[in-house]
Parts: sequence; C-alpha cells; structure tokens
Amino acid sequence: GKSVAMASCALRLTEQSRAAYLEKAVKPAALFVSSEGHLMANIDSAVSRVVDATPGLSSSVVKVLARHGLLILFVDGLDELLGDASYLQAVDSFDSWASNLGGRGAIVASARSSYFASAYLNKDSSSTAAVNSELWRISGLGDEQIQDVWRFTNSGAELDLGALSASALSALRIPFLCFEAAKNFSGDIDSEAAIRASLLVGYLEREAELLRVGGVELVSGEQLREFLTEVAELLLLSGDRSL
Repeated sequence: GKSVAMASCALRLTEQSRAAYLEKAVKPAALFVSSEGHLMANIDSAVSRVVDATPGLSSSVVKVLARHGLLILFVDGLDELLGDASYLQAVDSFDSWASNLGGRGAIVASARSSYFASAYLNKDSSSTAAVNSELWRISGLGDEQIQDVWRFTNSGAELDLGALSASALSALRIPFLCFEAAKNFSGDIDSEAAIRASLLVGYLEREAELLRVGGVELVSGEQLREFLTEVAELLLLSGDRSL
C-alpha cells in the first residue's frame, strides 16, 4: 500500500511538473519588426532585415514558428510597406503573409494611415478566408492626456486648450501629432495647418542637421523642402515609389 501511495504521489508530481512546463513552453516569443524609414515593398523584406543576421532564422522560418504558436509577429509602421507609390499592394502583401499561416498564429500590426482601416473594412472576406482580422482604433486623446504630453515634453508647462481653435484641438487629439507638436512647439498652434507645418519644419531642420559636414551646412531646411517637393511631384507623376 505504501508503494502504491508513493507511486501515485510521484505520478501526480510528474503530471504537475509536465503541466507547468507546457504552460510555460506554449507562451510565444515576440518578434518586433519596424519598417519605419526603410524603403520596403513587403513584409518579407522587413522581417528578413531583422532576422537574416541570425543563423538559422529567415522570413520563412518566422512563418513556421508563428504558425505553430511559438512566435507572434509585431509589425510597426505597416503604412511604410507601401508596395508601390499608390499603396495598392500594401494590404495584399499583408494578407498574403497572414494567409500563409494556414489559419493559425497571430500578427499584430500598427499603421498611422487611415487608408489601412478603410481597406480592411472594404476587403472581400472570401479572398482571405483563413485570416481572421480584428481592427483596433486608437481613440483621440482627452484634454488631460494632451496636458500630460505637453507637461512631459515642455518641462511641466501646460497648454491653454481653451484658447485653441477647434481644428487645432482636433489635431492635438491625434497622439502622433500631439507629441510632435509639443516637441517642436514654437508658439504657433492656432490651427491644424499650423501644427502640421510646424511638424514639417522640425523634420526638415533635423534632416538638414544630419547633412552637416565638419560643422558646415550643406543644405538649409528650406532648400531641402524645395528639393523634396520636386521629388514628390516626380514620384506622383511617374507612379513609381523610387527614383
């Protein structure tokens, strides 16, 4: 009887250990892929840029791991995986990658562009039967959240929200615009157009600073703006996404 009791106890301990192991073992790893600032046509190229330097890992291996629940792919900046100049291939590229998981695994992707929201809502579900898509929208920031961003970025200083126009306040409710407006604040946030203009000026000045050689300015922010305007017009007219 004692031997049977010991065997039963050992069996229970073994099962408990096995259950605990499996519980820990099935927790997937996370692979974070950022396409921000990179000229990439599809998700495969974005994943490859991250994993190719690791022996034994490739975009195809990532798919296998995701399909077996061992890895969750997080793609930040999906709106920069353009596919072409008019965004036409972006959603198809994402759906193709997701479809290869065979109805298993998970991908989490973020995009600032509202294009992807409307594209997914209007997508023919029969073409991606194996993909279950869930769309999460980030609500606009509340007044206190805007103040939190402002205080954090401007050494505790607050913004007089009551003095802002409706369009300016609407723009500041967008997290990205609010953070950039606070970071590049120069006193002019009377309208959404002014906020976006301030954001653009900040970007151009930053890029111009990167082009300095030995402290010598090779190009000013205004010259860079004129150059990029011409490039944007050429891209639009040509239908290409690179020159």
